[in-house]
Amino acid sequence: VALQKLAQILNIAADETMAVGDTENDMAIVKAAHIGVAMGNATDELKAQADYVTDTNENDGVAKAIRHFMG
Repeated sequence: VALQKLAQILNIAADETMAVGDTENDMAIVKAAHIGVAMGNATDELKAQADYVTDTNENDGVAKAIRHFMG
């Protein structure tokens, strides 16, 4: 719900959203985003639900995911 609300406030289409997570508490937002990204150190359950798995948090995984999808 928070991702949808933020997208509305920022006037961003749902298909322009990306969320990154590493544990089960991130599952809902990773699944709700147009692009759901699991960190390399994420749980296997989250990795299985994500659209993409990036590097670990210690190896700039978020930055690498952004570069991967944003060029």
